[in-house]
Amino acid sequence: MKKFLASFLALISLISLAGCGNDQKKESDSQKTEQSSKQDEQNKMKSFAKTFGNKSVKKVQDKVGTVYSSKKIGDDMVYGWKVDNMMFYRVDSPDNTTTIYCLKDGDKAENYKNGWGIKCYEGKTILD
Repeated sequence: MKKFLASFLALISLISLAGCGNDQKKESDSQKTEQSSKQDEQNKMKSFAKTFGNKSVKKVQDKVGTVYSSKKIGDDMVYGWKVDNMMFYRVDSPDNTTTIYCLKDGDKAENYKNGWGIKCYEGKTILD
């Protein structure tokens, strides 16, 4: 009877350990899915930023959609564009450099040293 009880307890321990592995696998799969989702969102953000920065302002207004807002700040011209849960700021400088900054809903520009958000794209300003 003692041998049976010891074998039975050992079997239960093995089953418990096997179940723990499944929980760890589920956590690992969940983390991978979350990381993949974040990566997809970052790729989407960079793609929109590149689209916003690789066109002239006129083409952006015609093809991409209405520019959300525009404002002259110092020597720079700044354009805002809202897409889904993201906000993009295009800063066209007099030296013909375009920089795109991105924010996701809930992010605040003032939380970034540059005062705009995540730098998602930088390149030469495309003129008409």
